[in-house]
Amino acid sequence: MKDLVSLLGGRDFETREYKESIAEDSFRLLTDGVIDFMNEYTFTNFVLAIKSAGFIL
Repeated sequence: MKDLVSLLGGRDFETREYKESIAEDSFRLLTDGVIDFMNEYTFTNFVLAIKSAGFIL
């Protein structure tokens, strides 16, 4: 979580500087990931994978 917060803040781990472009890219990737997760098809596949692993929902 600490690294995620740093990425969303724009931290460049190599130079230890903060850059606006890194923050923008991180937020875009996070937004895309959340939208993909909330997509009904993707969520259904996720639930099926959990069930096939033996978990009971």
